[in-house]
Amino acid sequence: MTAVLFQLLRAAAVAALVPLLLLQVSAAPAAPGYETGLASVRKICAELHASLPPARQRSVLAEPGLVEHPSPWITPAPATDGRGEIRLTTGFVDFMNALAHARALDTRQEQFSTRYVATLGSCENVPPVSSLPLPAEAWSFDTLNRQSSLFNQTVGALAAVCLAHHYLGHHRKHAAALRSTEGPVPFYTVATASEWREAVLKGAKNALDCGMGVEGLCSFYECLERAAPRPAWVAHFLPAKADLSRLRKDLEKLEKNFFLAGD
Repeated sequence: MTAVLFQLLRAAAVAALVPLLLLQVSAAPAAPGYETGLASVRKICAELHASLPPARQRSVLAEPGLVEHPSPWITPAPATDGRGEIRLTTGFVDFMNALAHARALDTRQEQFSTRYVATLGSCENVPPVSSLPLPAEAWSFDTLNRQSSLFNQTVGALAAVCLAHHYLGHHRKHAAALRSTEGPVPFYTVATASEWREAVLKGAKNALDCGMGVEGLCSFYECLERAAPRPAWVAHFLPAKADLSRLRKDLEKLEKNFFLAGD
């Protein structure tokens, strides 16, 4: 009788435990994500706008225009009130997060970002970093802290370049060629390599004024240059005849002189 009672009590205890185990499984934390996103982009654009001289502030909008589209691009565009604006896609935000994460993972696994960039040419849209086997500590605090820093640096510089294309007159010059009823014309299929370089240097100075360095931008361009085959959307970021080796030297010199002037 005692043995039977023990078995009944044991079965009851196991039955009571099963819902608890199920509850613990269902309450497991969601997959890790990024703290950087559209809100971060808006904050960065506002800071860049605020640091411009008043005349340039009046010619462009601080708030970026958002397009729901998986393909990544950011471009200078006309606003409805006649001023210039930065226009970007949801895919751009996703790409900035993914590429910043891939570059942050280089400290965990050598050339991780190179392998990630190699996947871009075979994808219509941007793949997440989890499309590759992830190294240990892929979602650690230190890795994501590095990812956040790279995201802010790169987004800030690219947004500043778009603003520069407006106040330097490049967008206005090419406005007719950029109009299309079939979607946005990639800016660097129309603008020249020299205009791109001029806007990058002006934009980098704007970004430096806001506390953002140039390394993120240099690494970003170099990553895109390694993509083979090169996705069509790269023309939203980089002209075909861009001289990146010269640009890196110019940007590093610009940054050095910026900090020397502040001493």
